[in-house]
Amino acid sequence: MKQIRLIIFKTRYESGNFAYKNILNAFFHIVKYEGPTNLYSGFLATVTRNMILSGIYFSIYTKIKSVLNTQKFNNNQSALYFASCALISTTISLMFTQPLDVVRTFMQLDPKIYKTFFGTVKSIYNQKGMNGFMVGFYPRTLRRILISVFSWTVYEKATLKIV
Repeated sequence: MKQIRLIIFKTRYESGNFAYKNILNAFFHIVKYEGPTNLYSGFLATVTRNMILSGIYFSIYTKIKSVLNTQKFNNNQSALYFASCALISTTISLMFTQPLDVVRTFMQLDPKIYKTFFGTVKSIYNQKGMNGFMVGFYPRTLRRILISVFSWTVYEKATLKIV
């Protein structure tokens, strides 16, 4: 629960639209001027996105590993093998969850305007069409790919050494 509450601070701090000095300053500003309920702006979109992302990602990662393994990948225990699996599965899973991330971001940046999940979806569609749901896909994908490739490659290599 703490992680989800902190997302609003991160989103707002990174946007540059707010004059927060730090994360703690963001917390107190939101509570004082917007009310504590705004700490949960975008909660439904965040939870939904995270559940779908995790489910899709892990399913694809597992399938990609088995496909590349049967294709006689040069070395199915190499860092390149695990990094390739992570890169492919991250890219695919982010394609499915990007619209939810956009909705979450809108709700967290301006909860007075974007109060409900479905209202935000309708507003984004009316303003920007279907393309509006893919805004920020490339920077998000690049960041998540770097995290995923590094994390899963280290995890898989460490697991090989332990077992």
